[in-house]
Amino acid sequence: MRLQAVAANGVPDPLNPVTFPQERPPHKSVAAAPAAAPEPCWWRPDPASPAGILDEATVDGRRVWRYRPPGHTVAAGPYPLLLLLDGDLWGTLLPVAPILDNLIASGRIPPVVALLPDGADHATRSTEYACDPGHAAFLAALPSSPAGRDLAPTTDPARTVIAGQSLGGLMAAFTAVTHPDRFGNVLSQSGAFWWKSHTPGDEEAEWLAHHLAVTKRRPVHWHVEVGLDEWVTLGPNRRLRDVLLARGYPLSYAEFAGGHDRLCWRERLGSALTALLAP
Repeated sequence: MRLQAVAANGVPDPLNPVTFPQERPPHKSVAAAPAAAPEPCWWRPDPASPAGILDEATVDGRRVWRYRPPGHTVAAGPYPLLLLLDGDLWGTLLPVAPILDNLIASGRIPPVVALLPDGADHATRSTEYACDPGHAAFLAALPSSPAGRDLAPTTDPARTVIAGQSLGGLMAAFTAVTHPDRFGNVLSQSGAFWWKSHTPGDEEAEWLAHHLAVTKRRPVHWHVEVGLDEWVTLGPNRRLRDVLLARGYPLSYAEFAGGHDRLCWRERLGSALTALLAP
């Protein structure tokens, strides 16, 4: 309770000009130790990088942000597709558009289109992202919706990435496993793979790893990363890694010096996308 009270009343360091945006002020101060590994700041808008277009659409009552790369035309498609969960975070607050602009301009990834569905409120997100088959079906159908078709996305799962963080990482993985005909690549940052199924007769912690260990291997490529300071999440991610390798899944895996927070995810998302979308 004391820690919660401190967090609720904390203020940014008045002597530190480096802050990280939050939904509501105050923004958080950013501190990095001298030995921190430098990451390319793909998230920082670069005037030399042509900017894509970000707009909003509504699909079945849910907001979806849409990204088109510079020079996008339907005739030039189909484009590789990124479906990034928690669009309310990556659409405007952080956002992901400069990351994609910079990666495309540098040649790290080809021109891609992206769909970013809103994570909705906390209760809805907690339910839908907990390996909900109905929400997985919604995500799998999203590229074929009118809002998705306007982007001219590929239908090739090998050129399609579904990505998420925390519970979003779990849901991205579950959606690809249940819809490998739509999503051939999973990008999980700090995935909540500790999740325990609540299905009667199948109440099992780290359910997804156990499921993958005993089911047919799907044609899915994985990028999984987790922070060394994520005491709850680190072990389950390592065990998922071991299951994926044992089952012969293509996998890039990384552990970073950091915790379960958006700052780390923003810093690393560009390199993670490159691992799956590099030409």
